[in-house]
Amino acid sequence: MALFHRITITVSFLLTLYPLAQAQEYRQFLQKNGKIWVEDHLFCLYKEIPIENTNKGSREANFTDYSFYSLDTLPAIYLEARALSTFYSTVDINKDPNLENPEVKVLRNSPRLINYYKIEFPSLQRELNFIFHKETLFYFIKDLVWYSVFLDGKFNEKNAEKLIDKWEKDAVDRIPDESIANGLSMSYLASDFWKKTEEILFEDFRVDFSAKKMYKGDSVIASYSVMNMPDTYHKGVVATYRPHYFIHKNGVTLGEIYSNEKTSYGAFTLRADEKRIVFPMVDKSEQKQVAVALSLLLQMGKLP
Repeated sequence: MALFHRITITVSFLLTLYPLAQAQEYRQFLQKNGKIWVEDHLFCLYKEIPIENTNKGSREANFTDYSFYSLDTLPAIYLEARALSTFYSTVDINKDPNLENPEVKVLRNSPRLINYYKIEFPSLQRELNFIFHKETLFYFIKDLVWYSVFLDGKFNEKNAEKLIDKWEKDAVDRIPDESIANGLSMSYLASDFWKKTEEILFEDFRVDFSAKKMYKGDSVIASYSVMNMPDTYHKGVVATYRPHYFIHKNGVTLGEIYSNEKTSYGAFTLRADEKRIVFPMVDKSEQKQVAVALSLLLQMGKLP
């Protein structure tokens, strides 16, 4: 009889929880035109930040930067689309591990690049890093609603902490801080780098992109040229081309750099011994690729 009584109490308790769970489960949201609506109430505002890189690499079209705002348009949460390279070595060709340009760290074994979201809560000084899936944004917004991170149109720090605590327990998709620290991380958001007409390298060297020349002080030490070369073929016919940037010194080609549209990597070939270096590259503008190639040549001692 006592056992039956305990079972009755347990069942009754569960039944009292069911309507609440059901109500939470069916708390639908609508994401449209920069606004998120929950049960006909305006929950918060959001903004998708376009990513306009020259080549998007392996980034999917829906993998973009997002920001979330309270109804008084105060920014509260940022989701930044980033790429992380994990298996790489910091060994420089000249046995100098202190590469000035982190984007030319040499990859070890097969290149592995992970697309992930860096989720920032500025007011809390908290950060989450999560592997990107097509459903990541949906489930993040779902949890924003579930935990009432925006309450009465305002960002609620206490409820945000609850969301963060839940996501930090994800041992599958969450990227540990040490992986970020030990890897090579890059943002997909377009910078103003491609707009530059000049770039300074290692303080003493200058690239004039308009003249396609490199200087040490006032002396020209190298130049570069660009040639569109076959990238993919269809039925034996060239389907697409990609630009190759060739670095020259005294009429001799020292090396070339290129990266095709469908990957997030670049490749540099040293002409002297055909040594090929592969590294992450999400910004594929002419300025960026040439600057990386020249930086490598300087560190190899091939220039000036």
